Amino acid sequence: MSDWREIRMTDIDWMALRSHIGRSAGVLGRLSTTIRAEDKPQPFGRGAWKEMTLGQVADIGRKNLLRYPDVGEVAIASLQYVIDMADAGKCPIIGSPAPDALRPTLQEKEA
Repeated sequence: MSDWREIRMTDIDWMALRSHIGRSAGVLGRLSTTIRAEDKPQPFGRGAWKEMTLGQVADIGRKNLLRYPDVGEVAIASLQYVIDMADAGKCPIIGSPAPDALRPTLQEKEA
């Protein structure tokens, strides 16, 4: 994706981000997904951001983000880190190859 604001919160690979942002990945991931795909989002609870994009969550603003359970300064800093990664095109997305995915070493094509 070229625009970080259009990345759906459910598309972000929160488990892959755990090594970067720690416990906050669980907090942000819980707000971004539900246990079952058919579950409806709970306001200020599990899946509250399920139907939102990263840009929409960013637009909520710091003051209102702090109203969500377990979201504090560390989670806000972690969300900013995810936004920065997404802007640089390095945010892990579910189903996409890892940034360090192995590629063929031979660049020549056989004719």
